[in-house]
Amino acid sequence: MNAPDLASSMPNPALTSAAPGPGIRRILVGVDAFASDQETVRHALRLAPSLEADIVLLHVALVPIDAAGQIEPIPSMLANTDAMLAREEAIRQRSLEQLAELEASVRLVYPRVEAHVLTGEPDTRLLDAVRIFECDLLIIATHGYTGFKRLFLGSTAEKVVRHATCPVLVVRRDGAAQKDEG
Repeated sequence: MNAPDLASSMPNPALTSAAPGPGIRRILVGVDAFASDQETVRHALRLAPSLEADIVLLHVALVPIDAAGQIEPIPSMLANTDAMLAREEAIRQRSLEQLAELEASVRLVYPRVEAHVLTGEPDTRLLDAVRIFECDLLIIATHGYTGFKRLFLGSTAEKVVRHATCPVLVVRRDGAAQKDEG
């Protein structure tokens, strides 16, 4: 996403209210640091200025985890905990580098932005982040899976909405499924 794309997401100042919104001071935006389309960011950029809110970008890096919540080792790492931790840190660093580019493009049009990477399961970590970063609104995307895909893949958005302690805005990703695929 480049600066001109983000600039078109900004609201027209003549059409927005100068009064702050209803207690929304920090907007947590779930992003895929490796995706070219950031629909969630565009929505945050439409809301944040009129609410006078900070934008908190969050990418959750999926590190393979076993049923006990431990990092799932690849065979060469079984005897080397340091290697497993190094693997998690490498994934986190790569995600941070990608997210820094997105943060910089957002900052060009809206300066009140920060970016973070957490590792783990997306639904759990998004809910944790609401608390950690003291956010009042969460914006996430949905793939729009239906039928068998939804049954077998689950819905991160659904889990987050069900357990969130703040309002959640769920945005359909471009190209999301429009009809039942089952």
